Amino acid sequence: MNIIIVGGGTAGWSSALGLSSLHGLSDSYKINIKVICNENIPSIGVGESLLPYINNFHELNEFNTSELSNDWLNKCDCTQKKGNLLVNFSEDRIGFNPFELKTDRLDKVLDEYYYLPYIPGYAEKEVSVLSVNTPIPDEVQEGSLGLHIDSIKYQQVLKDICINRKNVQHIDSNVQNVKMSADGSVNSIVLANGIEEKADLFIDCTGFSRVLRSKMPESTFTDFSDTLLTNRALVYTVPYQNETAQIKQCGNITKTVSAKYGWIWEIPLKSCVKIGYVFSDNHASMDEIKKEADEYISAWGFNGNINDLTTLDTKFNAGMVNELWHKNVIAIGLSSFFIEPLQSTGIYFFQKSIDNVINILIKHMKADDKLSSAAFNSSIDELNRNTSEILNSVKDIIELHYRLSDRADSSFWINCVQPLSTTQQKIISSFLDKTGPQQLICTLNKKNRTALFSVPVTIMFLKYFTRTN
Repeated sequence: MNIIIVGGGTAGWSSALGLSSLHGLSDSYKINIKVICNENIPSIGVGESLLPYINNFHELNEFNTSELSNDWLNKCDCTQKKGNLLVNFSEDRIGFNPFELKTDRLDKVLDEYYYLPYIPGYAEKEVSVLSVNTPIPDEVQEGSLGLHIDSIKYQQVLKDICINRKNVQHIDSNVQNVKMSADGSVNSIVLANGIEEKADLFIDCTGFSRVLRSKMPESTFTDFSDTLLTNRALVYTVPYQNETAQIKQCGNITKTVSAKYGWIWEIPLKSCVKIGYVFSDNHASMDEIKKEADEYISAWGFNGNINDLTTLDTKFNAGMVNELWHKNVIAIGLSSFFIEPLQSTGIYFFQKSIDNVINILIKHMKADDKLSSAAFNSSIDELNRNTSEILNSVKDIIELHYRLSDRADSSFWINCVQPLSTTQQKIISSFLDKTGPQQLICTLNKKNRTALFSVPVTIMFLKYFTRTN
């Protein structure tokens, strides 16, 4: 099977990593992969807050077997992530969503975490997670360590591993034209040098441009911007001025703080902290946004010239393609969906989508089914349905962060308060009835690629909004 991946970045090179691990699984399907991406086009790179699933993804796709993965945590400027801190979405309340709590450490959960303690030589810094009395959820989902990571450096590690595999070829070029077949599938792509490339399967990792899927008009897109109002992010790279004290100040958490026109994140990396303001430019001017961001960065502890900081200004559109896999094109990464980054689900869903695609390929390669077979199409239809259901559920949960907030100090927050959908009402009712949102949570079996998307413990924020005194 010949596979072309258009686009690099985290989505493209994660796809190459996963798909290349299938090489030789079946005599009928030798996997040959070409990754088409222009090295001169920069990837969107900010400090990333990752869920624990990245460890599973690496294990499943032989990441750790490569010598090129040695010391990758250090290469990628990683720090550990124990959970998400939710601040000021509701008056006088702070919510902490941990990945895991062990009963023998409940008394220490606010006091003692370590800086990459599980890697020899990385445990030299002990940090405090919080300095306030944060409520601890009664229920937590078992999980392992999450990470904060420099995504650009992570992309490079993935790329180095992939191009070292015999069945992966990187072509540094742009796609100039997409040739379609009569049945609406992609027949071939034409590169900048005029060379035409054909494949059995195409992976669209071109972000919001959707270079391949945009040529398939019947592949529709559902826009979430009517209920998820943020559409832009301003990201600052802030150097530590007192590394020991400021890493301790940040702790091994992703801090999420509501702001006048959206919310602000803190993602601590080893060499700097990424501070990003996610906002709606329909409700505020850039001068207003920059003023609030500047005040936050100064209060955080930066006393230099904020105008000298490296910044990234990026616009986005919340929504999803209605079919992850359409004919012979699979959308992975931002080309498939973008749901508000409030709960750090982006890379998780990218990589979980890849593993779900791989599971289908494994199943049908072993059965010697062709891509056009009825059995293959049935599996694809199921994947598309499940993906759509889960993404809509996550959207509902993200929306609740806004809809349940008691902030009303700007037109942004006033407009966020909308009637709850039927699904959202069920989520809250389930929680208040103490039955929990189990219908939204699928436990991941590390040995089973058939597991669907797993909704992490993000639902724990409901304790923050719905608790009674």
